[in-house]
Amino acid sequence: MSDHPRRCSLAAEDAHRPYEIRRLRIGFYLALFTIDEANKTVFVIGFRHGHHRQISSKLPANSPEG
Repeated sequence: MSDHPRRCSLAAEDAHRPYEIRRLRIGFYLALFTIDEANKTVFVIGFRHGHHRQISSKLPANSPEG
């Protein structure tokens, strides 16, 4: 994730926030994250089981990068 975070696809939760949310599958789970290009930083903002519903209501309303 740290070397090529854009290789991961957009998460379903992306449609519900004003910032980009990507996902990385880790076993049966999805790591949800956003990218701060200016600082070359990845912020992990949530995890969910791959077959569970979206967790949009539990994610930050604004991008963690400020």
